[in-house]
Amino acid sequence: MSRTAMETANKSDDLSDILKSPKVKDLSDIPIPDVPDRPSLESILNEEEELLSLEELGITDLDLIQDDSTQPTPSFSADSDYRTTILTKSTNTFDKDTVSTIGQMESISKELKQVLTRGTGQPTCIAVGQFVAVGLSTGTVLVFDAKQHLRACLTPPSGPEKFGSVSAVSINFDSSRLLVGYARGPVTKWDLTNFQCLQECTSGFPPGHAVLQVKFTCTPSMAVFLNSGGSIFVLEFSKRLGLRSYSTFLVFSGSHGEACFMEPLCLPSQPSYVLNKYFLLVIATVSKLMIVTFKPNVQLIATFSLTAPVQYLPLLAWQFCVVQTSTGTSVDPILTCVRGDQVTYVQTHVSSTNAVPTFSVLKHIKFPYNILSFHWLTSQLAILMDSKEFVYIIHVRSATVLQKVDVSHVELIYNSSMFKSLATGGNVSEALRRGADNTCHNSIAVNGYKLFILGISSVTVISLLSWEERVNRLSTNNDFEGALTLAGQFYKGKAKAIAGLNGSRKERQQTVAAKIMDLIGNYVPLYLGVGCEALANDVMKLTAYFTRLAQVCIESCILIKDIDLLLATIYNEFCTDYHHNMQPVNSREVFLDTLQQFIVNDSLPNLSPLVAKDFVDYFISAGKVRELEKCLVHMNVKNLNIQKLIVFCWKNSLYDALLSVYNTGLNDYTSPLVELLLQLRSAMKGDQQLLDEYQSMGYKLLVYISGCLAGRAYPKGDIPPNHVKAVKINVYKTLLAKRNEHDSSDQSSYPFLHTLLHFDTREFLNVLSLAFEEDDFGTTEGIPTRQGIVDVLLEIMVGDRKSFSASQIGSLFTFLARHTVRHKGVIHVDKRLYDQVVEFLTNPDETVRHYEREHALLELYNSNALVQFDEEKLLALAEKAKFYRVCEVLYGKKRQFSNVLSCYWRDPNRKDAAFAYIHQIMSGDEQYSEAEREEVEKTAMEHLQLLVSTDTSATARLVLMDFPHCLPDVTHKLRRTPETLYKFLEGIFNQRLSSSVRNDFIPPSQVSELYIDLLCRFNCTRVLAFLKMNEHYRVDEALKIVRKYKILDATAHLLEIVGEVKEAFDLIMSVWKKKMLEANERFSQTTSVTQDLKNAVTKNNSIMVAMVELCERNAYRLAESSREDLWFMLLNEMISHVHASKNWPNKPLRHTYQDMLSKLLNSMTSYLSLPTIVMKVLTDEAYSSGNFKDVKGLIMGMLETYNYEETLHKTTNHILFHDVRNSFVQLHTMSQRGLSPDSTNCAICSRQALAAQHNSGKDNVVVFRSCGHLFHESCIRSTAIIHADLTSDSDLFCPLCNNRASSKKPTSDGVKPSLSRKMTIVRKDTFTRAAMKQKQIKQEGDDIELDPQQLANLRQIRHQSSSFTLEQSDSPELNLAPPPLNIT
Repeated sequence: MSRTAMETANKSDDLSDILKSPKVKDLSDIPIPDVPDRPSLESILNEEEELLSLEELGITDLDLIQDDSTQPTPSFSADSDYRTTILTKSTNTFDKDTVSTIGQMESISKELKQVLTRGTGQPTCIAVGQFVAVGLSTGTVLVFDAKQHLRACLTPPSGPEKFGSVSAVSINFDSSRLLVGYARGPVTKWDLTNFQCLQECTSGFPPGHAVLQVKFTCTPSMAVFLNSGGSIFVLEFSKRLGLRSYSTFLVFSGSHGEACFMEPLCLPSQPSYVLNKYFLLVIATVSKLMIVTFKPNVQLIATFSLTAPVQYLPLLAWQFCVVQTSTGTSVDPILTCVRGDQVTYVQTHVSSTNAVPTFSVLKHIKFPYNILSFHWLTSQLAILMDSKEFVYIIHVRSATVLQKVDVSHVELIYNSSMFKSLATGGNVSEALRRGADNTCHNSIAVNGYKLFILGISSVTVISLLSWEERVNRLSTNNDFEGALTLAGQFYKGKAKAIAGLNGSRKERQQTVAAKIMDLIGNYVPLYLGVGCEALANDVMKLTAYFTRLAQVCIESCILIKDIDLLLATIYNEFCTDYHHNMQPVNSREVFLDTLQQFIVNDSLPNLSPLVAKDFVDYFISAGKVRELEKCLVHMNVKNLNIQKLIVFCWKNSLYDALLSVYNTGLNDYTSPLVELLLQLRSAMKGDQQLLDEYQSMGYKLLVYISGCLAGRAYPKGDIPPNHVKAVKINVYKTLLAKRNEHDSSDQSSYPFLHTLLHFDTREFLNVLSLAFEEDDFGTTEGIPTRQGIVDVLLEIMVGDRKSFSASQIGSLFTFLARHTVRHKGVIHVDKRLYDQVVEFLTNPDETVRHYEREHALLELYNSNALVQFDEEKLLALAEKAKFYRVCEVLYGKKRQFSNVLSCYWRDPNRKDAAFAYIHQIMSGDEQYSEAEREEVEKTAMEHLQLLVSTDTSATARLVLMDFPHCLPDVTHKLRRTPETLYKFLEGIFNQRLSSSVRNDFIPPSQVSELYIDLLCRFNCTRVLAFLKMNEHYRVDEALKIVRKYKILDATAHLLEIVGEVKEAFDLIMSVWKKKMLEANERFSQTTSVTQDLKNAVTKNNSIMVAMVELCERNAYRLAESSREDLWFMLLNEMISHVHASKNWPNKPLRHTYQDMLSKLLNSMTSYLSLPTIVMKVLTDEAYSSGNFKDVKGLIMGMLETYNYEETLHKTTNHILFHDVRNSFVQLHTMSQRGLSPDSTNCAICSRQALAAQHNSGKDNVVVFRSCGHLFHESCIRSTAIIHADLTSDSDLFCPLCNNRASSKKPTSDGVKPSLSRKMTIVRKDTFTRAAMKQKQIKQEGDDIELDPQQLANLRQIRHQSSSFTLEQSDSPELNLAPPPLNIT
């Protein structure tokens, strides 16, 4: 075609002239879009995606590519005007989570529709680079440029009839070459700069196979293709002396298993990259995944097995992923293999420059749908299509679906005819044919951030939106908050599906920050002005609107670290009055309110002077005093009027803020301390309790002092390092001041220490304890200072003992004791002071604060402060002062355990603790001797009444666990108080049921009978339950007891145990009759059902059930006549009550009696014959004169029971028959199998038994299956071991095995050994036939020569045969399992 013709074709809407043209000749003067500079590999991979981490991928020891390599930039880039052409007919509605758009390539689709309309073919495959190449079924390839202008129609020079349809197309990385594969096998190569056919590849590979895939490699002169025969070939192109040529070689042969997909790894053109010397190609067959290198030699590197439905062929894809490792960042190719609903990621490992790469499976993912197409968009995004033609954009790291698009309307082109190779006669395997219906990967292509889908009359594009487009979509749809939030995610690098954001991390953040600033500058005035007019009359909604707008702006400015924008531009906008004071909500105040949360969490520590002043003034005017205090401790107050703040804090008692302002604003740490101590001292004068305000202030002072002495600021942070030492010195000087210089009337010594010690002695001493642990007190200057503080404390508290309580003095000496032990030789305290403290604490005349004094003395003793004190004297003082806890410790140290128990019992608050102490000693380890345990047991038994009065249940538990042998003595001692004895025994028997105590102890029968007697007296309703749950009593004695107290249900239970069933039945019947008669009188006179009537019915029904259960339990113990008498006695009584209820006005009560009768009859049918019951019912006066409907229910119930039992009987017989039959079938099968005796000689006479020449004229042979021993029948019958009752062949047993078994375990008389049925008698005529057969085989075998391999196989078979044994059980075992269901 000429250039003029080509230009005309470009202007025409009709392709008919172009399609008729044989080929394109010259397009040199048509402007081709220039290829932009190729970016480096890192610039492509370092996108704004979250990279796969090392832990997720399992990647270690990866090498980072250091060279600045280049890689082709996708022609359809994010900044190209091509996008607007594609998306002119977008089908997407607005969705804030949308990450892509879908649309048609209008011009290309229009051309395809014309092709389809004129019948000049239909599209078959597509490839995308700087051009879009669409293959047609007529053998022509349509080439379109980035603006969708048709640039060429490429037809093979030899004619399309010879090559057939276009089956596969591929464009190389710089879009300069095009490879076309055809349905009849050839491959053509085209130059896309002038649209000339460079080569036709028609030889070097088997003809008659369709090209399924054709791919360029990373080398421009090399390509690979896969044909329908399952073979893969490499095409190498060359040009010498102006002549072009090609060569092919086979990489994979389809005879080894048909390949159905391949994917070469295209590496960056970097000489230093480790994998550059390998040409990696991954091949997928139906069952395997293989990775090979075909340069310099074809070599198999790795294989993996594939399992998935055969109707889905494998899919493959490579992707470079940037991975963070412990040594840095590395870039490695990751292989993705898809089959059905399974996705597998395989990692490439390269340990050194000379090592062959290795591969390992990273992880498997199972999707809820089958996948037809899989492609990578970025290192973190994949796009795939399922079998229902839904496209999913997947975030690989989180395995989440970002967007789902339905493309079923596209009418996707499937490549089924190519994979079935219909153009060449369909000569493909069955596996390839079955998977062909779901193949479409030649109709789907990915370029850059776009997925191209070829339909029957259109090309549809799904484009990943750039980060800026996504932000703009939200902002233009009035979602300002969503736009800023999404931009913030892009800034932090945590967004998913990032596209179009390149450069280093800092550059990317600068780009996004500029966008955020632009959004804020454009939209804040709009939202504060026109945007809020609709909410003008709703205060709550308008406040929430301003608050959320302020929050978003503040968060965004903090994120991009542009506080000036926030405190200048944005604050000014919120201060601007857009509505001339007509707005019910002040946006400025809302903004200041919103600042609070960010100040408190330290996101905005430094406000500008103007904003800080407005903030403080607003909170003061609004009365938000406590909120302002929380903010002041986090703010930099140097920009404020500090004097004004201090006055405000004193006025409103904002002590936290006051301390913070003094510390950070004036660098003064002692002035606020002195002022607050003076206020606290003034408030503590007098005996009145401190107000909550001063209580809070006091504890804040303690925290403040502790922080200052440790170098920590209050209430947060640290004191500047250059001020720490001075602060500590000044605080110590303030605390140790001997006189109050601020109040001349106060003449007390050490006023501030007095104040703090009186406020909370223990906590203040804890503050000093923490301070003493600082390194400052370990120096030569610090040691005297610590001793000085101790001396001052002793002077204050011991010198003025009356003003401090015993607890306070005890706390001081406990504090001193601990630090004296911890700092031996450093802190010195006069030991006589401890004696004075002990005498003070144990003063018996002091009756107040008993617990405090005792606790203080105990702390002193436990802190080893009283080591020098005489323990006998201390014990005497403690006894006199009734300090029983101290006595307990001292007696325990002396191992006087009886005295320890006495301390427990004398202490009214700790009596119950004695039980745990006794149990600890009795169940303890070897630290307690037997004598000590006996002493404790004796003491406990002597004080039994005291233990019982303290806790009866605990006493029972103690006796049962530790003194079970003393139970009879305990019960004897408690007989004088029956109620106490009853509670004690109740605890004993209840504890026996508990899993936490020993339950192997069985109480004596006398104890159980005593408890039964007490139960009858104090809780008769529990007698029957106890009798049922316990059996350790004498029945006759128990029967006497319950008869004595007339406990009828218990009496009936015991009568049943002794066999007096009739008497037990009569006893229950008498009670039931009485109850029924009483109920009938009430039922006959009422028409309503009250709760009392329901209770009476329930009670009568339970008694009847008890009689029924009595009859059922004893049904087989009684004679038939006696059994019938009991059942019919109960039936007659029930029928009489049913007959009496016919005239009752209350219908529900009548139905209740009829239900009771029905239940009774149902129970009877299991123990009495149905005819007997039916006859009894029909002859009864209550029914003989009635209608059939009166007995219909009874008769039908009996018939249903009969049918159920008949079905059960048949099913059981069927199951037994099935199992018996299976067992005998197995036995029969075993009996038909061949025998393998261990020898051909008789085990008794040692003569030949199997050879025909030795056995002629002799008797039969007996072979035992289990052991393989062989005997002559005459020999074994004449053996003396044969049993005297031998009656048949089945009674024979192996004498050798029987002797061995008998030597180990003798059998009882009359029992046959287990081997008696494991033998077979071989008749003598068998030998003749066997000998003739053996002779014939030998003659034939003489002429056969076996090669070494056959001989080896024969030896292996013999070895396996010799090691094979078959065991059969002596008798069949019935499984008693239902037969399998035959479902047709």
